[in-house]
Amino acid sequence: MNITKKMLVAFIFFLINVNLTYALSVDNNELTLTRGENSTVDVYADLKEDTASVSFSLVFTTYDVPATFKENKGFKNELSGTKNTISFTKLQKGKIKLGTIKIDVSKDARANSGTIKLTNAIASASSGKVIKLNPIEITVIVNKNSNEDKAKESNLLK
Repeated sequence: MNITKKMLVAFIFFLINVNLTYALSVDNNELTLTRGENSTVDVYADLKEDTASVSFSLVFTTYDVPATFKENKGFKNELSGTKNTISFTKLQKGKIKLGTIKIDVSKDARANSGTIKLTNAIASASSGKVIKLNPIEITVIVNKNSNEDKAKESNLLK
């Protein structure tokens, strides 16, 4: 009987986490950028049922590698501190591109890396159900040698 209870709890835990597996994603979760360079990463939500809005907090670990979110055309983003709430004009279902994260590396960056995190993500279904979405991390490696620095180093060797 005790083994049956444990298996039942494990099965329920598995079912709860199945919704989290493919709910929030990015097209690239590891970048290498030089000082002064920027890049973009698209953010997607895999919505299993009709959804009215998605919200998440976007935070970055260093001001040397800041990031901002811009919603996809046709969606409305309400920004409150670090929390982005993307509202849809029509209910959405399936894999939806929510928008794009712009990542900048400071020209004077001292950090070797930075992390951009999408946390506290939820989707609000049309049924009133609130669905937790998995958190995402994007790692940015700061390559301190720009092409200009490499050219200077090359000339010194000659």
